[in-house]
Amino acid sequence: MSKSKSEDQSEQKPKGAKGENSAIRYSKAQLLGSKQYTSRQRDILIVILSDTESYTHEEAQRALQLFLNKGVR
Repeated sequence: MSKSKSEDQSEQKPKGAKGENSAIRYSKAQLLGSKQYTSRQRDILIVILSDTESYTHEEAQRALQLFLNKGVR
């Protein structure tokens, strides 16, 4: 049986395509270059993210929130 055109298109959809933004992983440098973050948030991300790891935007946002909600010692 042959597949319909719409079935073929859905299989060719790249992973992390529109609607799946949280699945796309980015390096620290890519996240820092994103206009999604303010300069203050970028300054914090420089400190809290690892240079060797990759993160989703959701993970970066969570890391920011954890950092900002920490109490002062």
